[in-house]
Amino acid sequence: MPIQGISSKGIVVTGAARGIGAATARRLAAEGARTLIVDVDAAELEQVARNLDGCKAFATDTSTEDGVGGYMLAASEHLGRIDGVFLNAGVGGEIALIADYDVAAFDRVVSINLRGTFLGMRAAIRQMVGDGTAGSIVATASALASQGSQYFAPYVASKHAIMGLVRSAALEVGRHGIRVNAICPGYVATRLVDRAESFAAGEADVTSARQAFQAGVPLGRYSTPDEQASLATWLLSDESGYATGGGFPLDGGVGAGPYSG
Repeated sequence: MPIQGISSKGIVVTGAARGIGAATARRLAAEGARTLIVDVDAAELEQVARNLDGCKAFATDTSTEDGVGGYMLAASEHLGRIDGVFLNAGVGGEIALIADYDVAAFDRVVSINLRGTFLGMRAAIRQMVGDGTAGSIVATASALASQGSQYFAPYVASKHAIMGLVRSAALEVGRHGIRVNAICPGYVATRLVDRAESFAAGEADVTSARQAFQAGVPLGRYSTPDEQASLATWLLSDESGYATGGGFPLDGGVGAGPYSG
């Protein structure tokens, strides 16, 4: 069933070269939205945009002020009015215990996941308030935004912090009619989970690791990027017009108990 109140909106999607971001770009196009998609990977980004009506690609580093300023300017030129922003760009980082974690690797995770989300959120708020647009801002957090996980501490910390930004921003901009929410995926069939499977398997075949991970999900399987895209699109639409400050889990039930990751 089509999502109401998304057709013809102007939406920015970061981290759109693959995974949840690319799936969301495709879903938005199918719903009739116009999009600017953003990623540091120019080649894959262009491939996503090539087959989507009303979609323009803009390659940049979303963790820098210049990069964010560049994509917001491009969005204004391409979309006219920015009705929504999906801040999805992120990395999993190195897989290591805290005691062994490299400082530069930690800084990279925080820069891309947290700083990039902050910069994008700040720019979106300034644009929407300046234009008088009652828009929607959606960030990608995680099922791990309220839990811990071994070997992924910087990633987990960044996702906790993203939820802090979302909740704080929702309090600040509600009076402008701007909504701020987050999706909280669990295991999704993306490169991040592929890497976790390979790490857990070691020298063994990844099949056993995959089976163990999926056994820890009450629904017994991974999510698809398309399922996450449906939630992100709904939060960007008018159908979710009374939702703000929330972290919306789409995790197959892992958030109901101890996370096995």
